[in-house]
Amino acid sequence: MIEIQDLKTKIQQILLDHSTLFSTSNKNPFEDLDQIISLIKSLQNEIKELQRYERLQRTKKKERYEYIIVHKKNDKITKNF
Repeated sequence: MIEIQDLKTKIQQILLDHSTLFSTSNKNPFEDLDQIISLIKSLQNEIKELQRYERLQRTKKKERYEYIIVHKKNDKITKNF
């Protein structure tokens, strides 16, 4: 079973190992844990935004492709007349 001190040590180690992502440790494990949770939520939001952007780009690409295909077919039909 994990002891409170072990948990505190692990939280501090996360903050130390990833110091570029966090402000300095507050020496308060609850505040430190809040920092970690806040970062995770922020990253989740960024991931969602990137996924939306990717879907939008895929949709645009598909629409452009379909537009080109339709116009090529129309050009062929027009040339045959």
